[in-house]
Amino acid sequence: MSVTSATAGQALLAIQSFAPQMALVECSLNQSGPAFVVADALVKAAIPFIFISCHDVSVLPARHRRQNFLAKPFSVEALKSAILRIRADLPFQA
Repeated sequence: MSVTSATAGQALLAIQSFAPQMALVECSLNQSGPAFVVADALVKAAIPFIFISCHDVSVLPARHRRQNFLAKPFSVEALKSAILRIRADLPFQA
C-alpha cells in the first residue's frame, strides 16, 4: 500500500493509521518545519525513512543527519539503493 500526504498532519495520521514499513520525507528548509515533525514521529515509531531534498544533507537538523538522504534530482538506481539499505538496516553513507 502507498499513502501520499500533502501536510504534516496528514502524514502524522498516516503513521498512526497505517504503520508504514518505510517512508519518503520531503525536506523543509525551515529547521522546525513540518518535515522534521514527521521525521521525529517516524523515528519514535521506529519506521525507517529517506529524506529527499533539492538541497544537501546540511539542511537537516543534527538529530537527523544520519538518516538516509537523497538529493534531487536522483536516479531510480539511487532510490533503489537507499531502499535496499533500509531493508538491510544499513546506515546512511554520504
